[in-house]
Amino acid sequence: MASKPFEPSEWYSLQRALHTPAHVSSLAFDHAGHLSAGSDDGSLRVYDLNSFKVIRAIRGLGEEISSLVCLKRLGSELPDVWLASGRRIMKFRMDSPKIIQIADDALLVVDVSSPDQENDELNEIALNANKTHIGFTLDSGAVGIVELATKAVSKMKSKHESICGCIRFIPDRPRELVSGGYDTALLHYDYHEGKILSTRKIPEVVGDMTLSPPFVVSIAISSTGIIAAGTADGRLLIGCGGYKAPKGKESGGKKRSRKWDGLNVEEEIITKVAEGPLVAL
Repeated sequence: MASKPFEPSEWYSLQRALHTPAHVSSLAFDHAGHLSAGSDDGSLRVYDLNSFKVIRAIRGLGEEISSLVCLKRLGSELPDVWLASGRRIMKFRMDSPKIIQIADDALLVVDVSSPDQENDELNEIALNANKTHIGFTLDSGAVGIVELATKAVSKMKSKHESICGCIRFIPDRPRELVSGGYDTALLHYDYHEGKILSTRKIPEVVGDMTLSPPFVVSIAISSTGIIAAGTADGRLLIGCGGYKAPKGKESGGKKRSRKWDGLNVEEEIITKVAEGPLVAL
């Protein structure tokens, strides 16, 4: 018997629409359920979702806030926020007595640009599980790391052929991350050595009438090492080659690999799930 078509209204209902003075360019929830929204005018607003009111803000950064990471601060209901704006990665303490902060209030500012590429801007940032490094992606296709203890910036030896838009650290792999770019490629790095460990180029569909190539625009990696990547032409890649069973649930039939093999083409599924870009996963 055929199942009924999925009706979004049966599962979801709109509770409130929040209207902002500028276009929203990034979103993140914190541990207490507040919503942080970065905008293309260089402002950020933190919303209390019980009252739907703005409880903290940052303004005047001058450039789009392209990415946000919220980090729990011990003993506080408000988080620390890492953000990417232009060429700078900045950290703000949102439980500051100041309701509205400016760039001078940042706890930490790191400029990741190279002297010869002043217009090379940040796209996405990610924080590793140990909270010791932030990964970042750039318009030039470069992928980099900031070591938070020293503020040292390093970039991978190889980069994407076009814009690099997304990045994720691989859980339980303290030296490894994956990036995705507009060159339709996923690159798997050892970021301590700055070298590529594996790659996957997502092929275009022959005869497909889509107007977009399969740019990689979003990435997610589960705690068990399964990767999902969303493309601009509405396809979803699920790579199972890096799967690692949770402790205590290992199967006796498959020996655990020492290598994360999440980009193995023989252990992936690619399927069309939307008519437009999969901008978040």
